[in-house]
Amino acid sequence: MQGLSDDELLEAVRNPQNSDYLTENTLTGQLHDGNGRAHELVRRAADPNSKITPDMAVPVAEYTPDLSMFPDLDNA
Repeated sequence: MQGLSDDELLEAVRNPQNSDYLTENTLTGQLHDGNGRAHELVRRAADPNSKITPDMAVPVAEYTPDLSMFPDLDNA
């Protein structure tokens, strides 16, 4: 990710190959997929020489794990 230009990184996040968007686990609020891209976005947002800013919006898909096979876990 570090070898990509700002525009290439934004393209990789906004229009990923195979629809591989940043994905958030709705139960934990943590990223389930796309950690490398998200980390690089945050790193560049802190760089005053980058065109990537902390207030930029990027698409994030939601993922809710199916815990039905684990009856002893609380789904709440």
